[in-house]
Amino acid sequence: MRTKTKEAYATSIQEFIKEVKKDFLDKSAKQKIKEPNNFKRSPDEVRAWYRRITLFFQSNSISKEWKRIEIALGKIKGKKENWAQW
Repeated sequence: MRTKTKEAYATSIQEFIKEVKKDFLDKSAKQKIKEPNNFKRSPDEVRAWYRRITLFFQSNSISKEWKRIEIALGKIKGKKENWAQW
């Protein structure tokens, strides 16, 4: 190949890679994780539920503490009463 052809080919590959990266980043930035299920007071499920709700907050850009607390407390359920009230 000629030098100009190689340079043009390399440039087109670089442009293609930039477009793929841009498309990938745009899609991943738009992905949001749905809200986790209610927490039902099972000690075995605390860590997993905490990870799910933390990931939900991060993926949905919920950074204000009061909003996180409000959502988390609303997801805590007990038997006959809402344990978040306690």
